[in-house]
Amino acid sequence: MASASEIARLSKTVASHLRGFVARLSVAQRIALAALIALVIMVSETEGPYRRGEGRRQPMIVFAHGASGGVSGEDSPAFKKLMSEGNNFIVKGRSSYRDAIAKFTEAVSLVPDSIKALAARCEIYFMLKDWDEALKDCNTVLKRDPQHRKALETRGKLLASAGDLTEAAKDHLSLVKVFGIAKNAKKQAEHRASADRLRLLGAQWTDIRSQLHQHNVKGSSTTGSDVQQRLQVARQCTHVLRAIITEFSKDNVKLRLQRAECAVQARDHSAVSEETKFIHMKEPNNLEAIVISAKAFRNLGAMDRARADVKRCLSLDPEYTLCVQLHKSLKAYQKHVDQIEADIKEKKWELVLGHIAECFNMESDPPNIEQLWRWKCEAFLALRKPAEGIEACTESIHIEGGGDNNSPSIIDSLLRRADLHILNDDLGKAEADVKKAGEINGNHEKVREYNQKIENLKQQASRKDYYKILGVPKTASESDIRRQYRKLARKLHPDITRNKEMSDAQREKEDARYRDINEAKEVLLNPEKRQRFDSGEDVSKPQGQGGGQHHAFHHGGFPFNFGGGGGGGGGGFQFHFG
Repeated sequence: MASASEIARLSKTVASHLRGFVARLSVAQRIALAALIALVIMVSETEGPYRRGEGRRQPMIVFAHGASGGVSGEDSPAFKKLMSEGNNFIVKGRSSYRDAIAKFTEAVSLVPDSIKALAARCEIYFMLKDWDEALKDCNTVLKRDPQHRKALETRGKLLASAGDLTEAAKDHLSLVKVFGIAKNAKKQAEHRASADRLRLLGAQWTDIRSQLHQHNVKGSSTTGSDVQQRLQVARQCTHVLRAIITEFSKDNVKLRLQRAECAVQARDHSAVSEETKFIHMKEPNNLEAIVISAKAFRNLGAMDRARADVKRCLSLDPEYTLCVQLHKSLKAYQKHVDQIEADIKEKKWELVLGHIAECFNMESDPPNIEQLWRWKCEAFLALRKPAEGIEACTESIHIEGGGDNNSPSIIDSLLRRADLHILNDDLGKAEADVKKAGEINGNHEKVREYNQKIENLKQQASRKDYYKILGVPKTASESDIRRQYRKLARKLHPDITRNKEMSDAQREKEDARYRDINEAKEVLLNPEKRQRFDSGEDVSKPQGQGGGQHHAFHHGGFPFNFGGGGGGGGGGFQFHFG
C-alpha cells in the first residue's frame, strides 16, 4: 500500500495535468465538465493508525479548481502565451498597443477573474488615454485585491486626471500603506506628499466652485465691490486650475475649458489664449472653446476677430445656443456703443447714460466694463450732477484699478471726481483726489494742472463768488441761471429801486448788487468764462493773467480734459485697459 506522501505527490501530478487540460477547454466545455464530474482523490491513509472511537477512516476530497476557470488558470500555457504576446506588442511601441489589448482581452476571456490580465489591460488603456475603460479594469482589480500596487497607482492618476482629486488622494494614501508593508520609506514619502497636495488643491477647487455657483445663482451686480469680488474669484479659479492641470490633469479638456472661462472673467487674456490653443489642437471644432475665444476677443475690443469666431461657430452648428446668443449680443452691444459715441460728440449726455444702462441690462458683466463706467462718470460731470457723478467715478476707480489703488489707470477718474467735489463745494476732498493722483504719477501733466487749479480756487475766496451772488449752486444749468437772474433783476433794476423810499447808502448798495448780478450773469452764461471761473481764475483779468494758467477744455460748462479716457468721441470705439 502506498504511503501518504506518495499519494500526495501523485495527487499533485494528476491535478497539474488536469488543470492544463481544463485550461484548453472553452468556457462552455469547462462548465459542462464541472457539472458532470468532480475529480475526487481519496487519501486512504491518515497520520498513524485508527484512533480509538473514530470509527472508519475519513476520506480527504480535493476538487480540481481549474475545472471552473479559477485563478489557477493563470498558470496554464495558453494564458501565459497570451500574456507574453501582449507584452511583446507593448515593447514594439504605441502603434501596437491595441494589439496588446486584444491579447490581454483574450487572456481575460480565458481566465475571467485574472488580476494579472486585467491589471495589464488597465495600464495599456491608461497609456492610450482611454480613461473609461482603464477605470473599469482598475476598479475590478482593486475590488479583488484592494492593495494591488499597480492598479492603485494607475487609478490614482486616472482620478487626478479627471479632476476627482479627493478620491485620487485616497488611492495615494492606500499606496502609503502598501509601501509601508514593503518597508519602502522613499515611496511612502512620495505618495504621502502627493496625497497632501491633491487634498489641498481639491479643497481649494471645491471652495471656488461653490463661490462661482453662488455668483451664478444670485446674479451679478455691476457695482465696483461686486465686480471686484467676481474678479478675485475668477483669478483664484484661473490660478488653482492652472496648478491642477499642470500637475495632474494636462489632457483634461473639461478643466481647461473651465479655466479659460474663468480667465475671460478675470481679464487674463494670456490664460485664455493658452487654454483655447491647447483645446483647438486636440479638438479643432470644440464649439465651447470657440465661444470662449470670441468672448475674449470681444473684451479686448477686437470685434472683427470676435465676429469671425462666432461666424465659424455658427457654420459648424447654426443652432448652438451659446453661439446664437453671443451673435445677438455682439450686434446689440455694438449698436449701443456706436450710439454712445455719437451722443458724446453731440453732448447728449442724458442719452449717453440711457445707452450705458442698456449695455448693463444686456449683461451683468459687459465687455470693457471699465469704459462704460468712465463714460458714466464723464456724463454726470458734464450734466453737473455731483452726487451721481461721485458715485460713478468711485465705481470707475474701483473697477479700473482692479484692487490696486496705485494703478495709473485710475488717474483720470480721480481728477474727474475732484471736479465733482468742487461742484459739491468740497474743496478738501477735491484736493485729496488730486493729491492721490500726484502720488501715483507726480509728473502727469493733468495732475500739475489740477494742483494749480486747487491753488487758484483757494485764492478765489477773496474774490467775488458769482454763484453766491446769483444764489444758485455750482451745478446750476444755464436755464436755472437765467431764471434766477431775471428774478433778481426784477427786484434790483434801477427803475424799480428809484421809486422806493430808501437812503442814498441803501440805494447805492442795491445798485451795486444789480451790477454784480449782471456781472455774474455775463460770466456764468458764457461757457468759456464760466469754465475759467470754475478753474479758479480771475475772469476780470485777461486770460492767462488770472491767477493761474488756463488748462482745460470743457464739456457742458465745466472744465475737464482727459485723453484716452473715453472723452468726446471720434476715431471709433476703442477699449482701454490702462
